[in-house]
Amino acid sequence: MGFRFRKSVKLGKFARVNFSGSGASLSLGPRGASLNVSSRGTYVNMGIPGSGISYRAKITEGNGKGNSGLDTSASNKYDVRIDEQGELVFSMNGGEVVPPELEYTARREMYSESLRLLEFYIKHNCSDGELLANFYQSTPCVSVPQYTTLPFDDKPSPPNLKRHGVLSLLLPFFRRKVDEMNYVALAEYQQQLNDWSSARMVHEEKESSRKYLIERGIYESEECMEEYFESVLDSINWPRETLVSFQVFCGGTKLAIDVDLPELEDMPTEVARVVKEKPYVFLRREPISPSKQMKVYMHHVHGVALRLLGEAFSALPLLERVVISGYTQRWSSDTLQIEDEYIYSCAVERGEWMSLYDILSAGEEPQKLFANISRLRRKMTQKGKFTTIEPFEPTFEF
Repeated sequence: MGFRFRKSVKLGKFARVNFSGSGASLSLGPRGASLNVSSRGTYVNMGIPGSGISYRAKITEGNGKGNSGLDTSASNKYDVRIDEQGELVFSMNGGEVVPPELEYTARREMYSESLRLLEFYIKHNCSDGELLANFYQSTPCVSVPQYTTLPFDDKPSPPNLKRHGVLSLLLPFFRRKVDEMNYVALAEYQQQLNDWSSARMVHEEKESSRKYLIERGIYESEECMEEYFESVLDSINWPRETLVSFQVFCGGTKLAIDVDLPELEDMPTEVARVVKEKPYVFLRREPISPSKQMKVYMHHVHGVALRLLGEAFSALPLLERVVISGYTQRWSSDTLQIEDEYIYSCAVERGEWMSLYDILSAGEEPQKLFANISRLRRKMTQKGKFTTIEPFEPTFEF
């Protein structure tokens, strides 16, 4: 099935952890961040996708200073990181992986750092079931978008150059050595300054466009409304890759959304916990019960629709009505192909959404809240089995 609407966006394509001096949080988007914990401190490597600009910054000191929650106080020669499978990888300060005969020593000396790193990893990467089930809990109600300038990093500070002492006056080669060190420091600073200036220019251009969209575009143009809505969706921490297609109609008063939903089989089948057997610390994965898996699935597929409804009415002030439909891919015995089948579709006005939001805020589960939607098409058993339905037309009239 081709997309019914002109705008299509894939959200949450890559999951990563963003790190800054004020902490760390899960976000999703292009790859560009990595973390290393060592005796020299905790470092983050980040880049601006498509710009060729990258940074390496220390977010904690080796003596434990810093507030990222991943500080380190070891005074040793090892680094520790987590690979994509959640396994600890130990390396020497020079970068080479620790040989087998030294791994026990590395684990012993980096035990505390390893434990904190794994606990942080679980919190932001292995609580998949909770992220999926509770995704709807950050649903906004109704508000008017306000532009506020996003801050940018401070200008890099110049290096502290070494002074020429008595030895520099007496020994020419010592003077040359000091000059060489200062030259390298200034060259590195100039590169940092150039990267910072380029990144700031990109930032200011994006801010100018965002200011126009929020203060004028979303009141004047359907294309601007779609662009801004896409940026809102892209800023959300989506727990799974999600394909959303949408289109604004009737001068911005109507919005139609199609969302590609996962299958029950796509839900997490296990949870992870940290096992401590000093000096070893590692992840152990345990299965999730079928009933728990079904609950996560029901919360998620309905919660996605509620989140999209809330984001739409909050982002687009002229919007009066949203038609949202969810579909999944299933094997067809008739065509012997994977086909898209709609499992729910609803049409919600702004006033009705405000009432629904009050019920949601009171703690109602997403799948039960759907029963309060006056214009709903959904065939679902108590056990959560869906039957295919025909979705509402994008410009459905009440």
